[in-house]
Amino acid sequence: MSKFEDFSEIYEPLVLPVNGKSYTIRPVVGAEGEKFNAAIAGGDNAPEFSDVDLEAMLLGPELKQRLLDDGVSDAAIKRILLTALAEFQGGRAMAEIMWATGGETAAMADYVKSHAPNRAARRAAPKQK
Repeated sequence: MSKFEDFSEIYEPLVLPVNGKSYTIRPVVGAEGEKFNAAIAGGDNAPEFSDVDLEAMLLGPELKQRLLDDGVSDAAIKRILLTALAEFQGGRAMAEIMWATGGETAAMADYVKSHAPNRAARRAAPKQK
């Protein structure tokens, strides 16, 4: 018997609230993620990967259409895309920071500083071996 639970039992999808509605971001499909990673790595054989490709990878056609049908602003769609990209590349904690800050450098620094444990908490934390 495996000690590992099925991924579908432990994975919590990224759900973003906009204008009182919740939008579930699908996980990136393996082949799309590989193509994206190869494109940003660059090199002579790097595949082309446009903004349209990125949007399709992160949202898929159904969610993009739902956002448009619901009248979601371009600014909100951009933040959804940035947050989904942060989730794909950096995990949930990075996605939370991106959602809260929209990727603004100063806002990100302030967010991280305000959510970091203070000096007394760091000292009280058990030492890792």
